[in-house]
Amino acid sequence: MFSQISLDSPPKCSSHSRTRQPCEWLEEMWVKWGKFGIILPPIMSGIEMSDLQNAYESMSARIGEEKPPTDWFELTQARINDFADVTLDHQWIHIDEERAKAGPFGTTIAHGQLTLSIMSHLPGGGSIGIPQLPGQKLTINYGFDRVRFPSPVPVGAMIRTKSTLKRVEIKGEMIETMNEVVLEVQGSEKPAIVAESLARLVF
Repeated sequence: MFSQISLDSPPKCSSHSRTRQPCEWLEEMWVKWGKFGIILPPIMSGIEMSDLQNAYESMSARIGEEKPPTDWFELTQARINDFADVTLDHQWIHIDEERAKAGPFGTTIAHGQLTLSIMSHLPGGGSIGIPQLPGQKLTINYGFDRVRFPSPVPVGAMIRTKSTLKRVEIKGEMIETMNEVVLEVQGSEKPAIVAESLARLVF
């Protein structure tokens, strides 16, 4: 389905923060093509909102929302050893329990990349995974804007994740989200990870 852009004047944008970005896109397209009578898809027409636009509105309404934390999850030596084997990172601070007793942490610690990999998949809470939205085909891990490891995770520690949606943007046929993700260690004042995690929702 397609719609004809008016030749008389460009569309007028509402000042509403959650709809302004798509509307500005429509204004830009009018400046480039509408004045020549080019037919454009009605992605942002306002008459029949697309799944992409509906999802953008829904996600934008949740900016600043902190989701419930995941369940506490024990990080075992067996899991650390398995990760060492997969990544070929066998540094003694991770796998040599006897030597680690005299090391800087008094015990073995998890790889930073292990905790970074697992933080979005911890059970319970429903706080990290992006819910499937109408018309959404898949979700892509798009990386990170920023990652920090403020404190180590000792073997046997209980960890959990909290997440806050910080940004939502339309990128072509996708929606890009940025969540601030914090990995907590039970009994520790400092988090183990603070990350700005990016995902792209494909429609």
